[in-house]
Amino acid sequence: MQGKILGGRYEILDKLGTGGMAVVYKARCTWLDRVVTIKLLRDELVNDEEFVRRFRREAQAVARLSHPNIVSVYDVGQEDGVHYIVMEYIEGSTLKELIREEGRLSPEKSLEIALQICAGLEHAHENHIIHRDIKPQNILITNKGRVKVTDFGIALATTGATLTHPGKIMGSVHYLSPEQARGDMVGMASDLYSAGAVLYEMLTGKVPFEGESPISIALKHLQEPIIPPRQIAPSIPEPVEKVVLKSLNKNPAARFKSAKEMAAALKAAARDELPADFIVSDGDSGEDPNWTDGTRAFDKIDEKRLRGKKKRRIRTSFIVAAGLVGVLVAVGLYMLGVRLLVVPEVTVPSVQGKLVNEALTDLQAVGLKGAVASQQYSAEVGKDRVISQSKEANSLAKQGSTVELTVSLGSQMGSIPNVKGKKLPEASIIITNAGYKVGTIEPVITNQVPIDEVISQMPVGDSQAPLGSAVNLIVSGGTGQNEVMTKVVGMKLDLAKGEVARLGAVLGSVAEKESGEYFLGQVMEQDPPQGTMMAQGAIVNLVVSKGPGPIPKNASVVVKVPPTPAKVHEVVIIVDDRKDRREEYRGSHPSGDTINQTVRYYGPARIQVYIDGQEVWSTNK
Repeated sequence: MQGKILGGRYEILDKLGTGGMAVVYKARCTWLDRVVTIKLLRDELVNDEEFVRRFRREAQAVARLSHPNIVSVYDVGQEDGVHYIVMEYIEGSTLKELIREEGRLSPEKSLEIALQICAGLEHAHENHIIHRDIKPQNILITNKGRVKVTDFGIALATTGATLTHPGKIMGSVHYLSPEQARGDMVGMASDLYSAGAVLYEMLTGKVPFEGESPISIALKHLQEPIIPPRQIAPSIPEPVEKVVLKSLNKNPAARFKSAKEMAAALKAAARDELPADFIVSDGDSGEDPNWTDGTRAFDKIDEKRLRGKKKRRIRTSFIVAAGLVGVLVAVGLYMLGVRLLVVPEVTVPSVQGKLVNEALTDLQAVGLKGAVASQQYSAEVGKDRVISQSKEANSLAKQGSTVELTVSLGSQMGSIPNVKGKKLPEASIIITNAGYKVGTIEPVITNQVPIDEVISQMPVGDSQAPLGSAVNLIVSGGTGQNEVMTKVVGMKLDLAKGEVARLGAVLGSVAEKESGEYFLGQVMEQDPPQGTMMAQGAIVNLVVSKGPGPIPKNASVVVKVPPTPAKVHEVVIIVDDRKDRREEYRGSHPSGDTINQTVRYYGPARIQVYIDGQEVWSTNK
């Protein structure tokens, strides 16, 4: 996939990882020149039309969310059977990686992360979006410490796809709410239960429930009381424990009513200011509010209520057992169908760079079919060798499926243009338009040929050479008269090129670098620097900004017009900054008037005030 362009704008750069439903890539948006994350749906999900329909609808809804604690979804698309979602690229790690690294987090750090999770959920819930799969793997921590909740759209689509994937529990069972385990309606309270489970793991270093299988863990979410966090880590403040236990109440109605309410309780717990009437359990949640040391205070429950509870528990156990039997039967039938009907998968070998016949043999050896889908010229890959393969090496593919190959026709030959006698800029354009690139440029001091004119080239003009190869030039450097290098930093590249040519120098390399100080296309570095004495034909190398450029700032300008016999004075405010030198304000004011203007500037700036053509005030920013 590396180098592939999706949607005419997203260039795949690197593979970041593989998940249960998608392969994740780092990519660059060529339109906006920014790095993004792209998730490509796996083949088995792409073939599920209902899943794809739901995925696109829900992902487009999530794309409307905009919050600093939610990973932004930029675009959803499909091309040649590949369905993808384009998201904000985050430099950092997952919360799961952080917990694995530190074991368990301090209460202060845990609360800080939990508050940001609640903030993201509050925004999503206000827009009628339920996540359904909150887990540490879906919580990203940027290098600056900001929390970002991700995978909203995929989590939503996953829930709808459960029926089309029998035998699988979609989502992470360790953080699953009881109502999700039962298959009931899922709402905001389900996300808050999962957020409570994540907070539990941050504080204790352990998930709320563990078991030998996903089904056994799901049953524990339904039936078993949770071990209070302070029994695992006594240093956890008691108010914080109360908030965790309330969020993990098995009764959705007894949990927090919203993410905003949960965040308020977390803040109060951090200050040890939980209200005295704060209720952890309503007694009907499946969890006893009188839990103290791992046993239940049965002496506080009258005998009649105890008998009622036992009956309810027997009924609940019977229903759960019947459901478990049904699930096991369904899983058994599903696995039998898999054995009878599902085609086995094989690992795709890497055939890139191999001769086409050798590649076809390697594919056949593992039970795959090879087919030459296209042929194209290539200066990097030899004739009859594989340039790319449709299925990625080391990925899994159905036995008997076809791997399409793109095969090289070798280098396409062309005729080198004759640029002898041309000025260097014109010669460079001619060479590039002919399908070649300009190689080395060697200046020679001479009185015989005008400066910047091509003296000779290699290969010579009208000879045959592979397209894409380099043409080296020897150009006139002039008479050797010394010039002082002027400042071109801050100029647009075209103006800087003109200044280099005016000085009798030759433009060398032009590199690009991201900059928050200079605008896109502005020269940010020059070699040699300003003030350097240089001979005619000297090489000048430049570095040009790729943006995004300086952030605009505002400055307040307050100036009093002096009292003079003249009744009206012309006032002009000039700003000289990274952008340019420009007039930000011009107006007429009476004598004695006070001017109070706000002007905008970019990067280091000099602000000057002129009254009737005379500078009366200035400042550097």
